[in-house]
Amino acid sequence: MDKVLEELKAVQGVSGVLILDLQRLVTYQLLPAHFEKSLLHNLAMNLLTLCRKIDEPIRIDLKFDKGVAFIARLNHSAILIYGRPSLNPSLLKLVLKSSVRTIERRLEREREQAKQRFEDNPQIQVYVKPLVEALNQITSVYRKYIGTYPLTQNLREAKERLSGEFPVLTNFFVDNNGSLSVIKGRESLIREDATLSFSRWVSLLTELCQKISPEIRELKIRDLTKDSVDQLEKMGFYELCEK
Repeated sequence: MDKVLEELKAVQGVSGVLILDLQRLVTYQLLPAHFEKSLLHNLAMNLLTLCRKIDEPIRIDLKFDKGVAFIARLNHSAILIYGRPSLNPSLLKLVLKSSVRTIERRLEREREQAKQRFEDNPQIQVYVKPLVEALNQITSVYRKYIGTYPLTQNLREAKERLSGEFPVLTNFFVDNNGSLSVIKGRESLIREDATLSFSRWVSLLTELCQKISPEIRELKIRDLTKDSVDQLEKMGFYELCEK
């Protein structure tokens, strides 16, 4: 991937390049040294949010007073390129055309390798436990506000509405008390994007429950999951919930 980044960065006028794997939420970048980690994170999250709203490949050209930007939403990844006003769009288009197939092919290979590591090493699946515990901690509080039956219905509705976008959620079971667990035998099917899918699940669940009890709006997810806060923080769970 470094070679592809260097080829794109070599186009006259290009200042920085960011490639985002939309499935694994991994970034590859070649950016100026002054780019701080927090700025990179915000840039990637905004790019992810945009791409989640676009279902098919598309190209977006942006112009600013002091520069230009180019976004390419591919099938399973996205590319952000920005540079000076002197950037040659025709030359960039030619270089990018030859790079897109390489990018998608390389990312697909890395996804397969990540999947194999996940299946071969059960320890990688440890991150699923804090997510399940977090959602159960949240539902235990919401239950006090709206009752068991409405909570269970909302939890199942949120899961059903998101399962098309996040099939990984079909590997979890919601019982009649509104408690969550992994369906036995499906542990190995849980992918590495579970953190994102759970953050969306929590957000939609909260939205549905707020319609019944507006007081829930005042609750903070971080406070409700204090028993797992350290692990969830490392996984980026809270930042995803805020998006």
